[in-house]
Amino acid sequence: MTTKSNKKKRRIQMLDVNRKKVNIHLPIGTTEAGRRNFKSRASRLVNAERNEFELSSQDQKWLDDQSKEIKEKLRLLGVGVKIQSESELDQYKVTTVIREFFRERDFKAGSNEDKYIRATTRIEKYSRKNRISDIRDFTLDHALKFARWLVEKEGLDENSTARRTNGYVNTVFQFAFKKQLTEENVFATKQIPKKVL
Repeated sequence: MTTKSNKKKRRIQMLDVNRKKVNIHLPIGTTEAGRRNFKSRASRLVNAERNEFELSSQDQKWLDDQSKEIKEKLRLLGVGVKIQSESELDQYKVTTVIREFFRERDFKAGSNEDKYIRATTRIEKYSRKNRISDIRDFTLDHALKFARWLVEKEGLDENSTARRTNGYVNTVFQFAFKKQLTEENVFATKQIPKKVL
């Protein structure tokens, strides 16, 4: 349940390109650092739009990497961002990434394909429960919680099955990172106990 104070923390009041006040409500789970970063970047984008400046390469990359939801927030400020079409966004879906992983990986007879299937079924289940459809929205916090969820909710042995499952999922997220679908592999952290495969 979202409290009034949480809603207030997620709300930012800014001036749009026409210098009118606009209330922006950031997504649930936005950290204070994320809030400050959004405000700083959005201010620069509004200023660039207002004065017809060219964006720096860092600001352009940040803008390109944002989710459709964040781009919609920027449009409220008058920033002319290109919203990706549904077909373009589809490549970032957790389920699409997993399908591509299996399509490109050459599993030999007697391989551990079935173990990858079980592991990816679990990451899909966790993602659905937490309403994460875009792999770019899967954070380090989500990865750490997934590792705990395997033990606490799925009942996997912390020192064997859970570690192997995290290892298989790590391989899938490394695949997404190499395909430049994510900025980092959030499962690569040493905070997550895993068997590196």
